[in-house]
Amino acid sequence: MAAERSEAAERREAAELDRRILIFLDAAARAWRADPAELNALFLTLFAHQVRWNPAYARYAAARGAVPDRLTSWKEIPPVPARAFGQMRLATFPPAAAVRTFRSSGTSGGPRAVLELDTLELYEAALLPNFVRHLLPDQASLTWVALVPDPLEVTDSSLAYMIGAAADRLSASPSYWVRGGTLDHQGAIATLAALADAREPVLLLGTAIALLALTDALAAAGKTLELAPGSRVMETGGFKGRTRAVERHELYGALAERLAVPVHAIVGEYGMTEMVSQFYDSTLVDATGITADAQPGAHPNAHAGADPRAPRRKTPPPWVVTLVLDPGTLEPVDEGKEGVLLHFDPCARSSAVALLTEDRARRWGDGFELLGRMPRAGSRGCSLALDDILRLSVNS
Repeated sequence: MAAERSEAAERREAAELDRRILIFLDAAARAWRADPAELNALFLTLFAHQVRWNPAYARYAAARGAVPDRLTSWKEIPPVPARAFGQMRLATFPPAAAVRTFRSSGTSGGPRAVLELDTLELYEAALLPNFVRHLLPDQASLTWVALVPDPLEVTDSSLAYMIGAAADRLSASPSYWVRGGTLDHQGAIATLAALADAREPVLLLGTAIALLALTDALAAAGKTLELAPGSRVMETGGFKGRTRAVERHELYGALAERLAVPVHAIVGEYGMTEMVSQFYDSTLVDATGITADAQPGAHPNAHAGADPRAPRRKTPPPWVVTLVLDPGTLEPVDEGKEGVLLHFDPCARSSAVALLTEDRARRWGDGFELLGRMPRAGSRGCSLALDDILRLSVNS
C-alpha cells in the first residue's frame, strides 16, 4: 500500500509539473525568449522532483553536496553523464507508466542509451517551435522526403519519431526510404527527380550517412538533380558507423552540387537520445532575416551560403541552457574556447534536467559550434562523474 501511495503521489506531482512546463514552453516559444528567474525556479523545482523520485540520483547529488533546499541557482545542479543512460535506469516514474522508450543506435561501441518517457506531450511541445523556426522560417509548403525509417516500423528511434511527429503536426506526408535498416537510395533518387521535374520544393531529411550514400549514388551515376528553389536539407546523426571518412563540409558541398541546394539551406540538427529538446544550425533562419532577432551580419555562418567550410552556430531554444565546460575541471570556458557540452532541459522532467555530454564544442555567443566527440582520454571530468553515479546507484 505504501508503494502504491508513493507511485500515486509521484504521478500527481509529475502531472502538475508537466502543466507548469507546458505553460512555460508556450510563452517562451511565442516570444523566443525565457525569463531567467522563471527558468531558474523551474530548473530547481525539477531537480527537487528528480532527487525525490530517483534514489540513485539522490545519492549522487548528496555526495556532491547538492541538497534541493539549499540550492539557489540551476548552475549548482549536479549533471548526469550521458553515458550513464546506457548503464542504469534513469527515470523518476515506475516502469509501468512508460509510454515510449527510445534507444540510441549503439554504433559508438558502448551500451545503447535508453530514455523512457511517461508522456510524449513535453517532447512534442519542445519539438515543433524549434523545428519550424530553423527549417521552415518562411512557412514554405514543401514535400518531405525522409531518409530514415518509418516511425511506425521503428518505434524506439527518437529521430524517426521526431520526423513523424513534426510531419503529423504540420500535416505533411513524408516518404520514408530506409527499410529493414537499408537505404533505398534508388527509390529516393527517383522520388527527388520527379519532384525536381515538377518544380516542387523539397524538405530532405536524413542522417549524414544516408545523405552521403545518396550523393555517392548520384555521383556514381553522373547525375545532378536540380531541386526547386526553396528546397532545403536537414542533416543529423554525425558519421557514426561510416564506411569512409568524410568531413561535414565535403558532404554539404556534395549536397549543394548534386541537389542544387544553397549551403545555408543545409541545416544541421543536433539531438540526443538522452535528451528531449533539439538544436539546429541557425544558417537558414539567419539568412532569411525573417525573425526579429535574426542579424545576418552578426555571425560568420550568415555568410555560409556559398562556403560549406564556414563555421556553423547551433542555437539552443530559449527554454534550454547550454554551457561549454573545460573537460577536466567542468568549469565554463571563455568565448571562442573549446570544451564539452552541458545541457539543462526542463522537458527532461522524468529523467535528468542536467545532462553532461561528451560532445566537443566551441562557445560562440548565444550558441555553440559543434566539433565532434570528445576523446575519452580528455574527458576526465565526465569520467569521474560517470564513475560516481554508477558507484552510488548500486543499492538503488
